Amino acid sequence: MAVLKPGAGFGTLSGRVGNAVYSNTEYGIVVRDVPGRSGRDTDARAAVNYAMARANEFWYGLDEDQVEAWRAYARRQVRRNPATGMLTVPKAVNLFVGLCVKYYQVHGPSTPPLLPPQGTFLGDTVQVTVAGENAELVFTASAANQPGVLTELLAQRLMGPHNAPKERGYRTLGFVEFAGAGETFRATRYAAPYACATRFVESATGRATKLVPIGRATVTEWD
Repeated sequence: MAVLKPGAGFGTLSGRVGNAVYSNTEYGIVVRDVPGRSGRDTDARAAVNYAMARANEFWYGLDEDQVEAWRAYARRQVRRNPATGMLTVPKAVNLFVGLCVKYYQVHGPSTPPLLPPQGTFLGDTVQVTVAGENAELVFTASAANQPGVLTELLAQRLMGPHNAPKERGYRTLGFVEFAGAGETFRATRYAAPYACATRFVESATGRATKLVPIGRATVTEWD
């Protein structure tokens, strides 16, 4: 059967979870509100704040060798800014906090890895399809996940069937360890059209691949 991993309900370190929007900046990771918060949104934002606070506590508790290991890891993550064309090196603290928050999202409150990941995380080959069924979004896997890899399932509610999804509008529905082809994950949602996506997460480290849209589905009944 597909195994849902417990999570606190806060997305990645660049985007929106509930009505909490957070992103990496030159000053660190910033969280802000957007208007119209509901109770569920408040819970999601509280989870983000808690995870970030705990991650920063762990960061300041690292010894010099651990910090230097994260700085070396950051130097290996050099990226080219698509707007300027310049190469940029992320801050070690941002990488540490980002992976910690993702780790918390998967495992709940716990001690995250205090040393950076080794090697490269390439994700998985599982393909997921989605369909609307009454009051649920139903995700179906093409194969089992590799050991240690989870499939993160995401969706965003659309105002209309032809509306384009927003890049940062996806919300996490759960992390699943699919056991084989045909395994499903069901998420109860409000009646509406949804854009859906997936990405793979390395359970032991919090590393994640880029989000991949998988299509649209419509929930037709109210739960």
